[in-house]
Amino acid sequence: MRNYLFLMIFILLSQLQADRVLFGATKDSDKLDSNIQKLEKSLMENRELRELQERYSFKYSKERVGDYSAIVIEDVDDIVLKESLVVLLKPIFKDIFTVSSNKKYREEEDKSLLDNIIESTRLINKFHIIILLTILGFIFLYRRFRKLKEIKSMQSHFKESQDIIQDKLDKII
Repeated sequence: MRNYLFLMIFILLSQLQADRVLFGATKDSDKLDSNIQKLEKSLMENRELRELQERYSFKYSKERVGDYSAIVIEDVDDIVLKESLVVLLKPIFKDIFTVSSNKKYREEEDKSLLDNIIESTRLINKFHIIILLTILGFIFLYRRFRKLKEIKSMQSHFKESQDIIQDKLDKII
């Protein structure tokens, strides 16, 4: 339960493509050292982890956030590496998760207010166009059903007229 605050803070920052993998969060430095030893042991014993480290040359370190410390693997730009690390380390570290550097959000913060207003008006205009097209579609659909109803009533009227004429012809013959 003590790791949930730490976990919740970083989950808020998580995205699909991550730059860092965090796990082994704790307030106790001895426990963190024990977690690092578990990681090193896993890197030596697990062939897949060892191959990942050789292929991607990832490094791990300690990072402190508030009262908590965690093990961090930085520069995880490859989705295969990220998912492989999570899958392979999840049995050992239950609190493993990924954290983005939020480059996208930083870029959005740099936009000027005018750019945001222009973008918002474009979205609103697109929304209005969609609503207008939907209304036009319903109008044309209503007109089509009305025409079909008229055609059916004309058809029934012609059928009645045809039946009357057929009856008269039968009487004559």
